[in-house]
Amino acid sequence: MDVVNLTRTLIMERLFSSNVYNDIPPGKGDFRPADGMMTAAEQLAHIGAFDEWLYQGLKHENWAYDIFTDRPEKTVEEARAFMEYARSRILSLIVELNTDGINSPLGPNPVFSPEMFKANVFMMTLTHECHHRGQLVVYIRMMGLQPTMIYDLSNYKD
Repeated sequence: MDVVNLTRTLIMERLFSSNVYNDIPPGKGDFRPADGMMTAAEQLAHIGAFDEWLYQGLKHENWAYDIFTDRPEKTVEEARAFMEYARSRILSLIVELNTDGINSPLGPNPVFSPEMFKANVFMMTLTHECHHRGQLVVYIRMMGLQPTMIYDLSNYKD
């Protein structure tokens, strides 16, 4: 995989996901389907935390899970801002590592196979985001709203 294709893929997937994220009303960040489940804002912050976790692990070899606990983001706006911040760091790290770097083995770490290429680890953010995006579609429907088709880019402005 090369830097251009990887970054384009991550950017495009976030663009598709933003159709769902934009459907969450600002005052509904505290919505949760049932006790013990993440709120809508917590789901968004969790997506960002995963990106930040990958960034910290790949850049600084810090694979600590505490990034996922006690997130300070409580509103949809705060969570989306953190999510975008974390994604921008992932994208900048991909460019920094360059094509040779992202296609190199991950090496020793406590989470993934050390033979796994860094590009594969970066791609994991997509499956993680898609998983939580699907959950948020259910949340939106439970709020009584109709989610936007995720691949509808008719309102996209470059």
